[in-house]
Amino acid sequence: MLHILIVDDSPEDRLTVRRLLTQIAPGAYTFSEVDRGDRALAACHGELPDCVLLDQHLPDMDGLNVLIALRETSDVPVVLLTGVGNESLAVEAIQRGAQEYLSKDMLFTKHLSLSVQRAIATVQFARERDRAHALLATVFDTIPVGVAVLDHELQILHINTILAALMGHPVAVVCGQGLPDLWPALAESLIPHAAQILASGHSAGPYELVATSPSSAAKLHTWQISVRVLVLPDTGAQGLCLAVQDVTALREASVAAAQSLAQLESTLASLPSGIGYLDRDLRYQMVNPALAAINGKTPEEHIGRTPADLLPVLARRLEPMMRQVLATGEPVRDLEIQGPPCPIDGVSHSWLINYFPVPGPIGAVSGIGVTVINLTQIRRTEAALRASEERFRLLAEHAHDVIYRYRIRPTLQLEYLSPAIEELTGYPREVFY
Repeated sequence: MLHILIVDDSPEDRLTVRRLLTQIAPGAYTFSEVDRGDRALAACHGELPDCVLLDQHLPDMDGLNVLIALRETSDVPVVLLTGVGNESLAVEAIQRGAQEYLSKDMLFTKHLSLSVQRAIATVQFARERDRAHALLATVFDTIPVGVAVLDHELQILHINTILAALMGHPVAVVCGQGLPDLWPALAESLIPHAAQILASGHSAGPYELVATSPSSAAKLHTWQISVRVLVLPDTGAQGLCLAVQDVTALREASVAAAQSLAQLESTLASLPSGIGYLDRDLRYQMVNPALAAINGKTPEEHIGRTPADLLPVLARRLEPMMRQVLATGEPVRDLEIQGPPCPIDGVSHSWLINYFPVPGPIGAVSGIGVTVINLTQIRRTEAALRASEERFRLLAEHAHDVIYRYRIRPTLQLEYLSPAIEELTGYPREVFY
């Protein structure tokens, strides 16, 4: 329900207004009435009405003066009413802030209702526009990027505080000046891009500039520059929206990350153990040369392929364990397998395999890491030691001489004594241990 304030010293005219509005929209309006300009201003000091119907001729002041006073404190919608039509008065009323002007000899139901609706709609639109502009101004001034609007001659029309600070001046000083005068290096890099953009009417991708800024001339920075074409609202001419962002720290971090990655890749490439990474589809995404050699392929031949593609027989044993790691997030450790003959040397090898979950950015398992250690030489050495031990014991058990062996670490302790000691001493050999 809309509240209408009627300001008119004529009771008959006030009644006519109420009757006309109620007739076209019963129950849509509530009304309050005053008969003087000062009382109208007092009524608008509290809660504002939705619209003011203001008569031009009042006992204490004319409607225009009431309108001027109202506009000092509020934007309440106003329809100015006069006894007779007056074009110059209508123009002045609109200039002073009235939304509508209506002659009382045109007070028909439809005309009055439309004037009220248009006045309210005009103010609502203006309020929404002002809120949008305020929001845009806040974003423009707080966005962590330097932004400016330029004309085709690179004159600064609007600029936010960040870019103005980079130029070493407050916003009020920078606006209206030419970019070449404030930041020559930026302007020099921008000119060819601006010419191309203005000629084609199409925005271009960002580029980077390594230069100092007017506010920090002692250090080179890397700046990411973006330029887009726009139509200037005041003139309709083409202009440019310039965005400047300091990406020095990002580039330094990228270089450091690249160096760390290169060091990691070099380390992985030189490790004798096989190391790899498979995604959730069990496709290899990274393989070091040692693991590639174990599988008899090059690292490049692994990428995007599954163990089943490369080693189908062995994969039937290993893939269930990999899927277990993906499902549970728990590693599978110290899995020793005897592989088929190696395609390189034709020898059957022993491998110690570990599978472990690799977390993604949000913590969920993104894939599987794998390490493979060749135990073949260790197992061969162990087998050779066992065979040597068996030969030693076979000879010692049948020798006529007493043969013994001591372990000296961690303490001196008799480790073996041959049966010949029993013939020599008459005691069972167990008593000597």
